[in-house]
Amino acid sequence: MRNFVVGFTILLAVFVGDASAYPGVSINRKGNGIGIGNIRSDGNIVDGFSLATGTADGSSRSRPPEEKWLDEINGISLSFWPVSKKIRGLSVSVFLQGADVETTGITISGFMAQDKVTGIAIGVGWGFAHEVNGIIIGGTFQGSSQVNGIAIGGITGFLPVMNMNLNGLAIGGLNFAKQVNGVQIGVFNYAEHLNGMQIGVINYAGNNPDGLKWLPVINAHF
Repeated sequence: MRNFVVGFTILLAVFVGDASAYPGVSINRKGNGIGIGNIRSDGNIVDGFSLATGTADGSSRSRPPEEKWLDEINGISLSFWPVSKKIRGLSVSVFLQGADVETTGITISGFMAQDKVTGIAIGVGWGFAHEVNGIIIGGTFQGSSQVNGIAIGGITGFLPVMNMNLNGLAIGGLNFAKQVNGVQIGVFNYAEHLNGMQIGVINYAGNNPDGLKWLPVINAHF
């Protein structure tokens, strides 16, 4: 792929050619934005700073198709829609939603739904991730299939409902999980299988004996 690359030498010059040959600023067709730093693999990987509108053709406001996404961003990514399948570093976006999106580092999004989080992920409206290794925060709802770390939200384990496997800590108004190895703290805590402790107004542990499944304030199973 040929890209327009701005390189800085003694004078400012504009090159037309392979972006991997000119570390600098790349305005590339696939990214629909600007990559600053080391642009390699024909402009599909950015090591540095990526600023993208996240539009399909540079003018449309619709979500870009995945074939127009960058393969990888290592550094800082600022966008409206998701523009890369892998982001390592700091990612800030209004919407970060994609079945194959993986982030490592710090992710801040208005509305987040992605495949894997390693590090810290904050979804101001909601935060969903299939797998979390670290901390995930969803303003209204938090949902994950697997959390190894900390889950925080108005409702945790919301989607898929009561199907979250938690290894760590969940803090929310309402906490739902299929498997808990750790602690739930909230007004209402629900775990089909508990190996740890629940602290809340009402607590349910499905693997406790009859009479001890529902308990106020504290419930535990070890």
